Amino acid sequence: MSDQNGQVFVFDFDGVICDSTYECLISSWNTWQRWSNSTDFRTSLENFSNEEIDSFHTIRPRVRGAGEYFIVESMRSKGIQLRSQQQYDEAVYRNRDQIKLFKQLFYQERARLQEFDFQNWLGLHSVYTDVCQFLENLKDSGRLYIATLKDRKSVSAILTQQGISLSENHLFDESQIKSKLDALEKIRLKRNIKPEKITFFDDNILHLTDPKTFRYQTCLAAWGNVPDEWIDIAEGANIEVIRNFGSFMQNVDQVA
Repeated sequence: MSDQNGQVFVFDFDGVICDSTYECLISSWNTWQRWSNSTDFRTSLENFSNEEIDSFHTIRPRVRGAGEYFIVESMRSKGIQLRSQQQYDEAVYRNRDQIKLFKQLFYQERARLQEFDFQNWLGLHSVYTDVCQFLENLKDSGRLYIATLKDRKSVSAILTQQGISLSENHLFDESQIKSKLDALEKIRLKRNIKPEKITFFDDNILHLTDPKTFRYQTCLAAWGNVPDEWIDIAEGANIEVIRNFGSFMQNVDQVA
């Protein structure tokens, strides 16, 4: 796997490498409290009811970036359920100004949670073992990248805990890219390769449709919490759906 000319692999982070649902639940809730001028502050999953956890888990896969947790919290506070991607996207459009402001507060509240007890913050995350093993095997090849709308500090800390180090120019975070397609184009141009030489994994179908149009090898990471609606869209768009990354990894040498 050390061939510099082999297939390049680009991974999203949340929902693909790492399950950060519980951390995002707490950071999102704390941000909403601050938005609502409340001083309440939670640090543990034990502070949440099963109903709160379930309602967050249902809508969270649709979130594209920290600001959109405004949609999660505002809808939950009103008891409104968004059952389709169209309903969610309409809510995002209506609240686009609030989303920009909420994003800033969200990162402040995440930093506050980290500073309160960093080991506790790390413990709110779990990783997909098969994926991390693949990253470990590939990290020294120069053919591994991460493109995420999460912040670099958080991603690096979680990877470091897993013993995975990635050079700075192989990690694109929310401050560097406008979209996942933007990240893929940056990688393609830097390496001077064709789109077909890049395989991209993301758990959000909306991050995969444009790259598919531009001939990137696209895979819907369906081993986490992915709505059935997205699997149907992926299959209709001829985007590969991977439900078990371990099985994919066994065949990776065929495309490496």
